[in-house]
Amino acid sequence: MHELKRVVVVGAGTMGSQIALQTALSGRYDVTLVDTVVGQLDRASANNRKLLDRSVEKGRLSQEVADAAFQRIATSGDLNGAVRDGDLVIEAVIENFDAKKSVFEALGKHAKGDAILASNSSTIAISRIADFTGRPERCCNMHFFHPVTVMQLCEVVRGPKTSDETVAMAMEFVRSIGRTPVLLKKEIWVSSSTESCLPPPKRRCACSRAATPAPRTSISRSRRA
Repeated sequence: MHELKRVVVVGAGTMGSQIALQTALSGRYDVTLVDTVVGQLDRASANNRKLLDRSVEKGRLSQEVADAAFQRIATSGDLNGAVRDGDLVIEAVIENFDAKKSVFEALGKHAKGDAILASNSSTIAISRIADFTGRPERCCNMHFFHPVTVMQLCEVVRGPKTSDETVAMAMEFVRSIGRTPVLLKKEIWVSSSTESCLPPPKRRCACSRAATPAPRTSISRSRRA
């Protein structure tokens, strides 16, 4: 397995911006947050700064650590250019098939050949969009829960063509940013309307395998606090 150094997050909404922030907080990766919507990157940066400042005020982070994490996130409005050097690309655009298809088509053309290509989608199985890259063995779902800076679990879902190496690297990445990966060995297609009514354990627990818990690295108070 090659080492992951550069992480690109596509989509600077609430989920994408917090995935980028949690990755930056690990101190292990260079992070680029990508969005083509005018003003969205500025809003994402402002929201991340607020999260960091609040954690500093409450004593959960030092100012030095907060500033370093914030500075570790670069921003770009150029998807094709941003993904060229990414070792891991996490798609976190709106939950719309055509939008995700467009991103994965671009990744197939412009991302590095050995890059891991992940989707944060909880409702669109990776098998529906992986073939658009021309390298479905490098693709998986990597579903974080909201808010990413608080919720510990991340579902790693392998598609029918996902390689063992891709799964192993995705699982290790999740651990490395202080989250607990749960491997789903088989896709379960769930409609958005149905999924919204069910908690995560009811949706997929029948085919999941819990991984060894990773150390906590959260900037917000644990729900048990």
